[in-house]
Amino acid sequence: SSFRAASIHQQQHQRECRLIVTTSPRFWDADNRSSQYGVFSSCSAHLPPVDDNGNDDATSKNDTPSSTADDAGNDNGAITNIDASSPPSALNIPFQRSKQNKNKNTTSSSEIPSSFDARAQAKLKALATAKVDAEVSKHAYLELVGSANNNTIDEATIALHDEWKKSEEQLSHAYSQAIKYTSRILKNPKATQTAENLLLEWMDRFTHSFDDETDGTPSDTTYMNKKRMIRTINKIVPRLNESSMSKTEVANNNNDEKVLPKIHIPPPTEKDYLNVLRAYSISKAKRKGQQCEALLSNMLEVAKTAAFYYSQEDRSWTDDRVHDVGMEMIEHNGVGGEGERRWKGWVTESIPKSKAFSIAIKCYAGTTQTESLERILLLNNIHDEFAKCCVPYIHGVYSDDPYVLFHSIKSLKNFQIDQERELGSKWMQKLHKFVTSHENIGYLANKTEPADNNDEEGEEGIVKSTGQTTIDVTSAYTTVIRLLAKLRGTKGVAHDARNILDQMHNVQTINEHGFKVEGGFENEPIASIDIRSNAYNLVLGLYRDSKDEKDSMKAVNLLQKMVDAGNKPLSERGGVPVPNEQSFEYAILALSHMIDRDKATQVAELLLTLMEGQ
Repeated sequence: SSFRAASIHQQQHQRECRLIVTTSPRFWDADNRSSQYGVFSSCSAHLPPVDDNGNDDATSKNDTPSSTADDAGNDNGAITNIDASSPPSALNIPFQRSKQNKNKNTTSSSEIPSSFDARAQAKLKALATAKVDAEVSKHAYLELVGSANNNTIDEATIALHDEWKKSEEQLSHAYSQAIKYTSRILKNPKATQTAENLLLEWMDRFTHSFDDETDGTPSDTTYMNKKRMIRTINKIVPRLNESSMSKTEVANNNNDEKVLPKIHIPPPTEKDYLNVLRAYSISKAKRKGQQCEALLSNMLEVAKTAAFYYSQEDRSWTDDRVHDVGMEMIEHNGVGGEGERRWKGWVTESIPKSKAFSIAIKCYAGTTQTESLERILLLNNIHDEFAKCCVPYIHGVYSDDPYVLFHSIKSLKNFQIDQERELGSKWMQKLHKFVTSHENIGYLANKTEPADNNDEEGEEGIVKSTGQTTIDVTSAYTTVIRLLAKLRGTKGVAHDARNILDQMHNVQTINEHGFKVEGGFENEPIASIDIRSNAYNLVLGLYRDSKDEKDSMKAVNLLQKMVDAGNKPLSERGGVPVPNEQSFEYAILALSHMIDRDKATQVAELLLTLMEGQ
């Protein structure tokens, strides 16, 4: 009887502690933790641990919690009258919070996030299926070949080989589609990370399909190595242009029935790389510029792996590599039945082009990192070396590419720094020369990519108007004028800004009439521009702050040009905008620098009359 009384007393003590813990939230701190002092600490110490499913160790998952006296006499003093199915709001106990955190961490990485749209989820599911099919086809072929007692190839072996080859091609297409649709999901860091992981997985699968001697895709690097990048591209391009075996020898080797070609999954194409790079550019990641550099380095390593493996002049070349799917001849642009080796297309697609460099520069231009300008200069230098080596052998790499120059100009922040002002002048001269040169008329001929609607101002996008495709360079010119306008009062700044404004009209003239050639004009412009009144007002503001008397009349003449444009039809204005109140204000204030006060007064009254008539 004394033992039973002690058990009942212990049960009553546990119930009292249970009641205090769950009904007195004032004894819990802001982080939902119990007090470390007194009875509350001792009560929480007797709480049983929780398994993965949130159940107490003292209670089985299938058992119903009981509050009878028979279930309360355990040796550890475990509380058995807690209903684990109750919501956390009803049971304010600390281990409920850890249960939620544990569930988050134990979520399988292979599950498709619900935040992805329906298309992305469908493509990811199709990719998972394609992976299984490729492994099954590969295993079936290798199992049949390994079980064969001789080297003869029958129809069953050929059929399994073809099935494996098709499954690898389908897997490549599935990777491409999954990357395409996951990278287009906006404001979702997990989607961007998923696209990046899929691309790296694809690249790794391709590089490791070669001999074990290949290094494969390198791990993520901190920054690009300029010397290694330049040295590698100078080794790759000669291998693309080296002489190869005769067509007769190739045909004999490809038609050899005793050896089936070695199979590799096709590597990512240029569009796949650009999809991930664009996802970087529109993301809010702090180190997206560094991620772009790492991807550019890995792209070149993929090109290097294929170029070195298939090069007949490489020291590791063996004759059995002739029987490889990469050595097959495919049609080159479908012209005259001419062809090239498949591996050359793989290498060309993986070499970073001017567009890839421009997106990497754009990622740095949108950040506030202290070393951003330094990295942009490095990317420009590497791109210039690529252009020297690749032009005209690799399509898509251009000297003084307008996209590279465009985003480089947009990265400038302060012309009070002499280096930035010199770079702005240098890059603007190159950009203007490129878009106004007739020799670059075919730059956009093969551009098939859509306009980049994700840009903040749409300036980088390829604009299609009146059936023509052009590059909108408005923001680049206005950026330079705006930075010059911050140097008010500096000698020569107004003159430099006016030159940029005149260059804008030069681009507008070419866009409207075309390039001037012998016998007329060739209307295939490269760039388009939208000249607005803010560009004129910035120049007028510099004339206002200039202490040169000559700038006073230049301001009046510039304003008169805007007034005359307002009296013409829109098609005859030549891109000149109409003035606003600010335009007249700046022009009138610029008259304060005139020595002849009477003349300044007369001109000011004339301008006031014109302003009232607008």
